[in-house]
Order: sequence, then C-alpha cells, then structure tokens
Amino acid sequence: MEETKSKVCPNCNAEITEGQAFCTKCGKAVEVEKKNVCSKCGEELQKNQEFCSKCGQKVGLTIETNVNSAINQFNETVNKVNAKNKKKPIIIAAICLVIVIVIAIAIGSGKEKVNFKEVYNEIGGEGYYCVVASDNSYLKIDTNPSDIKDSFSSSAWSMIKKANSKLGFSASLDQKMLETRAIDGRQSDSNENVKVSWTYHPSKGIEVLYELVKK
Repeated sequence: MEETKSKVCPNCNAEITEGQAFCTKCGKAVEVEKKNVCSKCGEELQKNQEFCSKCGQKVGLTIETNVNSAINQFNETVNKVNAKNKKKPIIIAAICLVIVIVIAIAIGSGKEKVNFKEVYNEIGGEGYYCVVASDNSYLKIDTNPSDIKDSFSSSAWSMIKKANSKLGFSASLDQKMLETRAIDGRQSDSNENVKVSWTYHPSKGIEVLYELVKK
C-alpha cells in the first residue's frame, strides 16, 4: 500500500499530512504547495511549457494552489452566468408568443359569427320571399320569386333593407340596389363578415344573396 506523504509542523513538530493547510495541534498555517498555473484560465502548466495548452496565454506566473482554485471557481461562475443570459432572450420570446396567441384567441372569440337564421327571424322572413340555408351559409331574398314581369314585392324589399342594416351595411347599399339596372349584371359589396351580391331584371325583380366571408 502506498504510504501517505507527511511532514512536521515547524512550530510544534506535530505530524502534518499532505494537503493539510493548518496544524491540528497548534493551529499554525502550513506552507502551501505552489504550482505553476496559467495566469488567465488557471490551467496547471507542465515544466518548460511556454504557452497554456488550454487558452494560449504565455507562461510566466506561479501562484498558490488555493488561488488557482479561486480562479477556477470564478471561471465556472462566469460560465454559468453566461449560460443563463443566453437563455433569457429565448424565454422572453416564448412568453411574448404566448401572450400574442392568447390575445388572438380572445379577439377571435369576441367576434360574433353571423347567424343568418337569427337574421331571418328578426327581419320577419317569409318562406316565399326569403330562404336561409340549413348550414347557415347563405340568406337569399327575392322581390319577385314567381318572375312575373314588372312585379315587385314591397314586403320583400322591406326585408332586404332590414337585412342590410342587421348585417352591418349602411343605407347607401339600399340605394345602390334600387339604382341597379338589368344591363349592370350582378353587383356586390362586403364587410368584415358578410358578402352581399344582387341582380335586377324587370321580369325577375331584385334578387339578393348574402354569404359568409371566408376567413
């Protein structure tokens, strides 16, 4: 078995083992073994080495072993701090992304989807002039569903004006519809939620189609 190296305390001659910094009998400090280390990174240097193999610093400084430990501890602390600082931008970006998603969901859920069936009931819809799709994809109003020449239902026209208002269109749309000619073909307008298109013909009256805007 390898014997433990020891020396004697210069003050009381008590036995001092290797690595012991103070005498256990009298408390006197024991001379600390000195090592040749890099002044920049604290790496231990070999004999006749001119440059540090770890950081490239020129050799030329001999310091105590406990100082070397302090240097290593300092370097480790710096590395940990740098690692934490690198993570901060990623964490902040992730938090911002979550906030944006939450806001987007809140805004999206806050918008009411247009329900043509409710509009149908609110405008006093009648099955003869007004039709709503079973899947709520469209609402159609026809002032002359029988296609009788020069026939125009004032009741159906009243439904159209109410529907325009309920669906967020201004009164100017009513006027545009009244001024549409047969030669103008199909006209259209839209807002954030609804697209409306219409045609006019003396033999067919005004036919209006409301559809949901695809998002």
